[in-house]
Amino acid sequence: MTAEPRRNQGLEDSPDYFWERFSAYAGRLAIGPEPTGSPMLELITPFGPLYTFDRGLVPVSGGSAEVLLHGQVEQWSQAEGEPRVQYIGQGRYELSGQVEELPGGTFFVLRVDEGPASLRFLLSSSNPPTRGAQVTARLAPPLMSFRAP
Repeated sequence: MTAEPRRNQGLEDSPDYFWERFSAYAGRLAIGPEPTGSPMLELITPFGPLYTFDRGLVPVSGGSAEVLLHGQVEQWSQAEGEPRVQYIGQGRYELSGQVEELPGGTFFVLRVDEGPASLRFLLSSSNPPTRGAQVTARLAPPLMSFRAP
């Protein structure tokens, strides 16, 4: 199944509003040291590093923070294989996990579990999968991260 982003419709009014609306899906992650002002964050996760476009309004370098991971789905299909978070090149990630929640509109929460490790991603698709479905989602670049204002 292929899902394309809707045209002429914004996914967020502002980073603050987006955080306020969806922060319940954030998790505490370690942040690798980055040059101050860099638009990229290196997030240290149980699945390896994730490189995200930082939508936070306050610069950060190192430490840890509550982070909301957000991506736009290029396509998704029924999951094949084990849960995973995989970098596939050119700023793209492929995620396999279970749809945990449908917070409304084009959004769904994908939970990737492997043993005691888990991550939640707030994803957007013009045709979201159903709650409880096991899916593999290929994301358009960039994977974004939102933090508290």
